[in-house]
Amino acid sequence: MNSKSRLILLSRSSRLVPLTIIPSLLGLMVVILWVAVKSPPLSDAGLWSSTQVTITVVCVTMLATIYAALVAKALEPPMIDRAEVFFAWLHVKFPKLEPVFEWIDERMSHYFARPATGPSTPRTRARVFKFLLVLLIGQLATSIVVIFTPITVTLTKEYSLQIPGAGYFVLKQGDDPAIFPCTGAASPGVPWVDLTYKWVDEDGREYMTRFSGGKSCPGSRVVPLVASINTGNRSRYAYLDSGVAVHQSAMGAPQTLFRGPELMEHIALHGTSLFKTEQCVPVLVRNPVSCERKGSLETKDDIRVIFSLDLLDADGEPLIRAANFNYRNLTKDSVMLNYLFSGSDFTKSTVGHGIIAVSGITDPKWKTPFAGDLARVMNESEPYTHQNYTAVCTVQATNSFEYRTVTLHLDNRNEEDENDNNNNNGFDFNGYTRFLSAGDRCVPKVETVGFPHYAAAMVAQYLPIMEGFPLDGRINSILRLANSNNKSDFAFSGSKNALEDVLGVIAALGVSTMNATDGVTGEIMEGIVSVDVTGFKSDPWPTALLLGPPVLTLLVIVWFYWPFSAPSCPTRGNGPEETEQGWFLGSVGSYSHAQSGNEPGRMLPLPLQAI
Repeated sequence: MNSKSRLILLSRSSRLVPLTIIPSLLGLMVVILWVAVKSPPLSDAGLWSSTQVTITVVCVTMLATIYAALVAKALEPPMIDRAEVFFAWLHVKFPKLEPVFEWIDERMSHYFARPATGPSTPRTRARVFKFLLVLLIGQLATSIVVIFTPITVTLTKEYSLQIPGAGYFVLKQGDDPAIFPCTGAASPGVPWVDLTYKWVDEDGREYMTRFSGGKSCPGSRVVPLVASINTGNRSRYAYLDSGVAVHQSAMGAPQTLFRGPELMEHIALHGTSLFKTEQCVPVLVRNPVSCERKGSLETKDDIRVIFSLDLLDADGEPLIRAANFNYRNLTKDSVMLNYLFSGSDFTKSTVGHGIIAVSGITDPKWKTPFAGDLARVMNESEPYTHQNYTAVCTVQATNSFEYRTVTLHLDNRNEEDENDNNNNNGFDFNGYTRFLSAGDRCVPKVETVGFPHYAAAMVAQYLPIMEGFPLDGRINSILRLANSNNKSDFAFSGSKNALEDVLGVIAALGVSTMNATDGVTGEIMEGIVSVDVTGFKSDPWPTALLLGPPVLTLLVIVWFYWPFSAPSCPTRGNGPEETEQGWFLGSVGSYSHAQSGNEPGRMLPLPLQAI
């Protein structure tokens, strides 16, 4: 076969074979980009079993190996031929590179064949490209295996949940007062519902909330939760509810976030693969309770105590709280007189406003220092020098709420968060598998904070404040929590003393326990659930690096068609196939021998076709 016919055959074969590979490489690149951007899941309800993953990896590896072998088989012959032309072109175009070639020959002589005598030829040197091709094809197979190997990825989905809204029940004329739920309003002229606190707005509408009775309301739901308030290290969590550790940033977040039917449905669907939910809900970020030393005490007979709050009642008379302690003798016993007043008890009040009166009297022999215990939680410097002590606390939650993105963490995974200041490796769940925390401010689609929330924060104080009445009046639960409270580690950053800080957390518990049975409207909020599912590579930039092998393969094919042109180059030899320097130029069709007259050794250049 003469050199020209060899050139034509080589050109045709190297053009036709790679063209069958190009569409598959382009398709592979599109798939890799799609995986990098979309991170498609292979399931939407959980993780694959290890058997499924293993079978998939084996099948993908086999297919990737077969595909890479076909690509290598198609590219090897034209690649070596093209490299032969390329080395011949380099020899003619850059003769000074000959020492470099010789250096390569010397280093690669153990791996690639070279003539028994004489220097290497372009054909011999071109075989180094076969080695490079093997490396490239190996990386191509690796990219396919990596991109299509199932791994655990995070799937986020929107979900809807119902939380307590700002609307409320309205009791109308003729309605049975017994149907009144926990919170609501009454039209003018409707009789006062028993066991409720009441406020009246400028239009004469009465707002009421139950503080006691047979119904389950925020005022009674907080009682079993008070003992769960954390006063040891508030930076870990503020209180516990249903096995959920609630961070101080998420106090007052609705219980429906971790107890609602919407979450239960997703847990039933996804199981342990569900690890996080996020939603924009209101939380208490400022303490709605403020306490100060105020008022005075007066004892009557041996059993009666009168607490004057230095405030006026609705009739303009001094607001007082008087009670009889029939089981105590004030001449020798200690007592505490405490009470929660609503807006109907004093003037100049707003809806949801409340006043807490707290006082203590120590017995004459100082055996049970009730006054000193109260003074201590008020952060008095010398608490046990007081034989009687009074304090008045204001409860007003109208400016205490903000909407925050609240995250419910459903597993104890190593996840960093801005609220986790004491454990750089992730949340410390303190043995609890669920953790509730709040992040940045957010804007809800619907405003949900209103009178029911203010009333819940206020009425939550009633039963804890009335704990010891009518025995000795001592509020053991509150004093225990407040006495162990670290002054530098309050739940609310604005708290001035331990008493108001604990009462503020109780207010948050009251707000949190609100639900649709309380007579409030339910508002639908949008949230996001995050689920561990089986899918493909999920990190965009590392996944995009897998484009390297197919892109390089395409560049190699483009190199097949890049034109090389070389100037005429006289040779020093006279052989029909080999020049003096040992180059077999005629074997690639780049040069042909022509004899014209007495010039048997002259070589005529042929244009180097793009192959």
